[in-house]
Amino acid sequence: MKNIKDTINRIKEIHLSSNKSYFKIIKDILTCKRKYLVSIRDYHLFQFYKKTKFERKTYMTEGINKEYIRKYNNYKHKVNLKNRIEFNKLFNKELNREWLELRKTDFNTFKEFCHKHTTIIVRQSNKQKTINTSNQVLRKLYDKLMDYSSAVIENDLKICKTLERLQPNSINVVKIVTFLGKTSMAVLEIGNKNKQINFFKDSLIAEINVNSGKIDYPAVDSKLNTYTKHPITNKQIKGIKIPKWEIAKTLCETASLEIPFLGYIEWSVCVLEDKCSLIGVNAIPSYYLYQLSTHSDKKVGILPILKEIERKIEE
Repeated sequence: MKNIKDTINRIKEIHLSSNKSYFKIIKDILTCKRKYLVSIRDYHLFQFYKKTKFERKTYMTEGINKEYIRKYNNYKHKVNLKNRIEFNKLFNKELNREWLELRKTDFNTFKEFCHKHTTIIVRQSNKQKTINTSNQVLRKLYDKLMDYSSAVIENDLKICKTLERLQPNSINVVKIVTFLGKTSMAVLEIGNKNKQINFFKDSLIAEINVNSGKIDYPAVDSKLNTYTKHPITNKQIKGIKIPKWEIAKTLCETASLEIPFLGYIEWSVCVLEDKCSLIGVNAIPSYYLYQLSTHSDKKVGILPILKEIERKIEE
């Protein structure tokens, strides 16, 4: 029912934006689904109702994204990237943070870790919790956490001032997609009202020029509103350069060597003052974040970038 309501709402928004009849919109959506493998979300976010045939062919759509995943990501290899213990062990060098595997940690080691890091992150699969240990009875906290012995404990990270000032209450994250070991696209995801970043709630996406590390276009939200400055802090977004950009790219490309059987990967990176820290990986890249219609004055998608990398690899 939620999907039906979402579809209806998107069609209504397209109707208001384009002044096209509902019949023409639905007919064009079905045509694009057959020819370009789009979803209704693709059609809406990429403003396909405004695009020419040539422009439509350049977009990575939901269906094409699945084809790339099937072609380049070999899931026969047994690695569970959602398991934080496996993740931290595999990418230990790229983490650039201290961590403990709880089930292998005695109380004294845990206590020393908490004395060194007064704020810790407790992670289990995709769940996480931030704890201020300075006001905790550490023995009780340790015993409580041992109920979740498959968890890991990590020190909290403080992002660099350039990115923190955009929205100090959230972890503003750089997302980079590597394709066949090469950085192919990148965005900065910035928190808005919610502390947790989530594009379909209210976070902002700003495209990063992969060559320069600069943000050349306004940020955009899921309603396709654009922002040259952050709506809450009024800090400039367009025009800033991501600190440690080359380091961030190298980190992701190096990490991709650890999982060569996955050729199409999305990485989440936290940029600190003196280094970068890998905080997440997604074997199903969020292709839509990298080709929102307001990002490019050429009005084209990312598919030609990936095809060019493929061509060079095959030569």
